Amino acid sequence: MKITNLILAMLGSFAGAAFAQSPSLNIYGIIDQGVSRMDGGQSTLTFAQVAVIGRPSAWTVRSATSSRLGFRGSEDMGGGLKANFQLEHRFMPDTGAIEPRDGALTTVFWNAQSWVGLSGGLGEVRLGRQYVPAFHIAINSDPWSYDYNVAGASGFTRGGNGVIAAYNGVVYRTPSLAGFTAEVMVAAGEGGAAVVNPQAGRVGRNEGANVQYSAGPLWAGLGYNNSKQEGTPVKNRYWNLGIAYDFGLVRTIVSYSVGNNNVAGNPDTRTYLIGATAPLGQARIKAVAARYDAAVGQNFNAANPFLPQLTGGQNTTKFGLGYEYFLSKRTSAHADVGTAKTDGVSRTTGVEAGIKHVF
Repeated sequence: MKITNLILAMLGSFAGAAFAQSPSLNIYGIIDQGVSRMDGGQSTLTFAQVAVIGRPSAWTVRSATSSRLGFRGSEDMGGGLKANFQLEHRFMPDTGAIEPRDGALTTVFWNAQSWVGLSGGLGEVRLGRQYVPAFHIAINSDPWSYDYNVAGASGFTRGGNGVIAAYNGVVYRTPSLAGFTAEVMVAAGEGGAAVVNPQAGRVGRNEGANVQYSAGPLWAGLGYNNSKQEGTPVKNRYWNLGIAYDFGLVRTIVSYSVGNNNVAGNPDTRTYLIGATAPLGQARIKAVAARYDAAVGQNFNAANPFLPQLTGGQNTTKFGLGYEYFLSKRTSAHADVGTAKTDGVSRTTGVEAGIKHVF
């Protein structure tokens, strides 16, 4: 027994040394499940697909925060140079299925991010499927940080455009300089078909950039994205501006964005948002008021086939309120309500409650 214990101890020491020399690897994720219901109103609460947000007049069990499993790592190669990577899978815990993405219920396994890159004193380069630079402005402008929530306002932060990620991306990120950072992306089309839908399109060439400033309580960002459509004058692009200030008792957010969303004549759709988050003991309150000024021909209800397919440029106004109580550092319970009214159709109101665990 003593000899066996000695051998096991030696093997354990060798394993420890091997792990100590290996690159860093973090396994992370979110599991969020809730119960949600929207009434039978004909206005849409969100830009998300019906498979994600739910059906009118029906109880659904789903993730409000997109559930995910991710792997993130870095290797220090000396001289300030590091190799980095990230792989992130999105899934639906209520069924175990891959989360629908890209507007066409695709089943891409690494359907959030899958990239590898190098970083050093001059910044960072990443190659692979990534979020477009304007997405980072949008997510920081939504009090719900892009949750699939009846109260959240993700689509109101990018001019109604659906492009948040791109295949075949090459991204350069600058180091921070006096609080300023910038990011540039070019995603190769690789001879693929032109983008034909702002949500389904991730095939054609994509270009984007952002500039952000963060210092103390102030954050501000400006983003731009353009999904190329070769051989057609129709545009699929947007730009967005977000500003937030943390007063301590409350963090306020304002956002303005303009999108050209695959509509003949390229009319502008404009979106506006005023939001806030506020700590309250072990809880956090979220609130938003948002406006969608639709271009003629832009179909705000298109993501949900159960709603009228409006094409006349109807405007939508939305209000949302949420409460999240932190049971621990990693587990919280949340309750949310949202209501929206689109011109010419009836109001829609949704409620939901759930539990989220972050690891």
